[in-house]
Amino acid sequence: MNKPTSEGDWSSHLVVVKNPDGRVLSQFDFSKLNIDQSISLVFARAMRALFGHTALETQRQTWRCIRKFVFCNEALNFIQRDQIPEDALARFKSWLGEKKMSGSTKQSQFNTVVSILTWCSRNYPETVSKKLRTSIGFFVRDKVKSRKYLNEGAVKSILSACYSDIEETERKMEFGRRLLSGDVVDEKQSDLAKLLRELLELGNGKIPTQKIIQKSKNSFARRVVE
Repeated sequence: MNKPTSEGDWSSHLVVVKNPDGRVLSQFDFSKLNIDQSISLVFARAMRALFGHTALETQRQTWRCIRKFVFCNEALNFIQRDQIPEDALARFKSWLGEKKMSGSTKQSQFNTVVSILTWCSRNYPETVSKKLRTSIGFFVRDKVKSRKYLNEGAVKSILSACYSDIEETERKMEFGRRLLSGDVVDEKQSDLAKLLRELLELGNGKIPTQKIIQKSKNSFARRVVE
């Protein structure tokens, strides 16, 4: 299965995600981020380099995580001029920790920003400090909630009902096969077999829907109801 790809000039703030057939799926305009334009351009390059080959939803989530990092800076104002400081991730982690989200969600968002800033630090140290601290620790993940399971008696009751339904369905299918083969015992079954063949003919080998039956001639629809 072909994946969407991120396109755009390396010097452009606009990241465009397209289908293999060229249809535009999403656009991420980094120039609109409330941050120095030199930093936002490097962020766009990092996203193309690290996530340009990933699924569309992954790229959308990456964009949301980058925006969240920018929101964090708006609140704490730790980026001075045009370089992200070495303690940026520590500040972001502290800010995320105050949000009402699960520990796993916070960790996932934090990991994405770590990968973006690490790439920028290695490739554009004038934009992200080369001394960027990445070993910040982890968020505490929520305890896995124990699931409630049905007791043995309830399971047996459900299975018993299922088996009864299966047996009844098999009995009806066998009766239908017998009618179609011409194995009938009276005139009533003979009429039923004829009707069954007409239904299969109307549905091209399958039992047609009520809608199709209602559109057929009135006498046929009436016979089916009866």
